[in-house]
Amino acid sequence: MMYPELIPGDIVITRNEGSDEDENATPGYWNHVGIYVGDDRMVEAQAPGWGGKVLTSNRIEYMKRYPIIVVKRSLTHAQGVLAAEDAKKSVDTIYRKIASLFIFLRKRERGENCVSVVRRAYMEATGRDPKWRTPDDVYNDENLDIVYEHNELEADHEMES
Repeated sequence: MMYPELIPGDIVITRNEGSDEDENATPGYWNHVGIYVGDDRMVEAQAPGWGGKVLTSNRIEYMKRYPIIVVKRSLTHAQGVLAAEDAKKSVDTIYRKIASLFIFLRKRERGENCVSVVRRAYMEATGRDPKWRTPDDVYNDENLDIVYEHNELEADHEMES
């Protein structure tokens, strides 16, 4: 499979394998978001069992983990670089599942989740709070343009037909 070229600040929204909601712990359809920071690296927050912290991962390896992927973009080049630099500041911060939900939990040093890392980076780059709390909020933000979509499950189903 060919994966898209990304630019710093691109948001990669994903869904875990399986369409059964019991397999997906995140509320809503979308389960995870990460931000591309350049040099083939993503910044993402992973729950215990996957590291329990904010980490960097290879762009291709990140995308290979998920059968359903959407890439969204809205920033200028300069804003994307600012967002990427801010996201890198969260690396090695502990994972905190509810970090994006309540304002008093939004201190980086208290922990981050996947949405709070991306939200904080976009706030730094644009000067406005996008108010995302879940991956579905990021997906549904009309200020972000979809630049890539892939659904391996649908592709597999079409091949079987």
